Amino acid sequence: MLVDNEKFFVRLDELFLSQKDKGSISITMKRFCYPQLKQAKKEKVELPVDIEYPCLLRVAAGQYKLSTLVESKDLLEFNQKYFNVARNHMVALKKKDKKKKKDTK
Repeated sequence: MLVDNEKFFVRLDELFLSQKDKGSISITMKRFCYPQLKQAKKEKVELPVDIEYPCLLRVAAGQYKLSTLVESKDLLEFNQKYFNVARNHMVALKKKDKKKKKDTK
């Protein structure tokens, strides 16, 4: 389901809370290429050089899927908000115990 950026953060926060005790969340981020551009490449039409591609962010947890498009000019602000939401919900992570190495001489 494609939503705007603000609704994406609200639903992502709800998704993190619902998956807190059990479950996992898969997050992917990639460049979005419009279908018209793909068709133009196939037909070998000359494309403008200064195209700015938006970023597509997808979240999946079980059967629930969520996505949003972020324009390149808004990407820095979006990433800051995203990292804050992700950091707030990483309290369940545990640090890995490091094993002490024995000196063998």
